[in-house]
Amino acid sequence: HNFATRFHESPFSERDREPLFEPYLQHIRYLCRAWERHWNVVAVELLNEPILAGLPNVLQMLVSRRRLFDFHLATLEGLERSEPPIRAPIALQDGHGSIEGASLMTELLAVVPVSAAAQQKLTEWGRNDRLILSFHYYPGPVTTMDFVPFIAKARRQADELMGGAPLFLSEFWADTSQEEADMMAEAANLGCTAITYWQYVNEEFTGNPGWYKYAPEVQMLGDPISSDGVVNWEAWMAYQKTVRDGTSWGGMVCGAAGAQEDVIGSKCDSKQVLARIPRVPPLRTHTRVRAPRYASCCCCL
Repeated sequence: HNFATRFHESPFSERDREPLFEPYLQHIRYLCRAWERHWNVVAVELLNEPILAGLPNVLQMLVSRRRLFDFHLATLEGLERSEPPIRAPIALQDGHGSIEGASLMTELLAVVPVSAAAQQKLTEWGRNDRLILSFHYYPGPVTTMDFVPFIAKARRQADELMGGAPLFLSEFWADTSQEEADMMAEAANLGCTAITYWQYVNEEFTGNPGWYKYAPEVQMLGDPISSDGVVNWEAWMAYQKTVRDGTSWGGMVCGAAGAQEDVIGSKCDSKQVLARIPRVPPLRTHTRVRAPRYASCCCCL
């Protein structure tokens, strides 16, 4: 968390710009060039759930959101200096992937406003159809709102801070496929241009509710570590051997489980919403296109 403070300040630091920010910017440029080669890559997202850091220094924490958006500003300016010009749409997230005012925590962190320079640049990119507001809905410390007002608040932030950029609900999760399908339909009807849920998995292939696959000698013993952090030592010792010999294929860590199948096939309005999405042929030129407001998609990770 404290390294995030240094990383977000790196574009403006003589010590850290070259070793930290420039390699990051080079990587983003590489991803933008990949967008040019692959018509099915929609956009490039700069950071996933960026941390608002600084604790135990409370003052550092209070300016962390402003610092994050100044980092976004420096990245967009760096992309503008690219030759040939970068044309890939850029997706941006607010702190922790949430939205300003979605909780008491995010309200406090918005007391220090985004800099005028950052807001001007975001508005410029948004009005030129080059920016997307990406956000996650995971109820918890940074998001204490219900789903519908949360989407409305995202729309307001995109309008006020990002020149009316389209909304991308890029992650959310529910207990059942039916609930995820209902939320997808509701988000589309509320104006989200794109929607991805966490997460589709072919459980018949993996044998688990996530994109990880254990060797048979591990699978028969159960998860090496439960979602509550309880270690199954017998399974762990068997799993450890597969890591050492290079035959392991992931593990249930960092929210990797909780997969849903057949979300699109669920009996709800989501099928009607998806039926209204026009078929769009692959883009053969770098034409900027504003996607339809009422569209949704499912993410196959």
